Amino acid sequence: MNLNHLRILRSLASTQSMVRTASLLDIRKSTVSQAISTLEDNLGVTLLDRSKRPLKLTRAGVMANQSAIDILNVINDLKNEIGHATESVRGELRIGFIDGLESFVMPAVIDALAGKWPERTLKTRTARSDFLLDDLREERIDIAISGQGMETLDGVENYELISEPLIAVVPSSMIADERNPDCVTLPMIKYNTDFPLGRTIDAQMKRCQLSPRILATVDSTQGLVSLVTSMQAWAVTTPLSILDTPVNLDHISVIPTPFPLTTRTISIWHRTGELKSTVQMIQRTAETAIRIRLGQYEGKLPIDIDHLFPTPMMLPDNTG
Repeated sequence: MNLNHLRILRSLASTQSMVRTASLLDIRKSTVSQAISTLEDNLGVTLLDRSKRPLKLTRAGVMANQSAIDILNVINDLKNEIGHATESVRGELRIGFIDGLESFVMPAVIDALAGKWPERTLKTRTARSDFLLDDLREERIDIAISGQGMETLDGVENYELISEPLIAVVPSSMIADERNPDCVTLPMIKYNTDFPLGRTIDAQMKRCQLSPRILATVDSTQGLVSLVTSMQAWAVTTPLSILDTPVNLDHISVIPTPFPLTTRTISIWHRTGELKSTVQMIQRTAETAIRIRLGQYEGKLPIDIDHLFPTPMMLPDNTG
């Protein structure tokens, strides 16, 4: 029995497939099978019900997997504490960012991590919130900054970064002409409902029985804003999404949404017991970057910046 056997068991419990576990860990399927067999021989119990598809852990397998998780968490905490204490962290750190944080949050986070741990290789991935959480659970990334909210998911923890309100946008020319547009009478540009944010907006509009004429659906904020200005339409998005796009806010104006205040929570996710000190650093760095960017446009966005962030900070200074 060794740590690699425990890691394979943990991954197999999540994927319920030897083929997927082998692909995830970049090893052969036979290696997965041999590792489980070795664990069973060492423990004197059957860990896996091989007659079922997808594969299921036996009762003993469930107990062994929980113990494996506990052991690996202790080892990860020890590695992090030693590494942070000596400031000589090496290896690879993979961070996933939700779409819409590339221009100012991602650079700030990567610069801070690279400055503190120059020997660590940093890899980033940008994707939808739900994709990032799948990547985190299946160990393709180590940390995810995601707009999936704060719900409870097995095997991962999250800390709130920001809770931002949904906002409606229209072309600035409408405000300048003093037409005071009632947005629900205008055609609308929407996010695709493939995205969690798109589904949130769609559900809120249905709840309020709003059914404007939809001109187009899009999969990016840049496309959303471009169509709003070119087609004299309106849309619903978030402040961070707007501020991450290469647009001039002189071309669009923010107006109240035609439904009650709704927020999107962006959280920092990591596997339970792992990388808490790194998450703390990312949280503070990201919050600072967001505050600076929001402050630059404070007059154009009707929001109270201090009310967007959790108080007090979710992570104490001595988190390890």
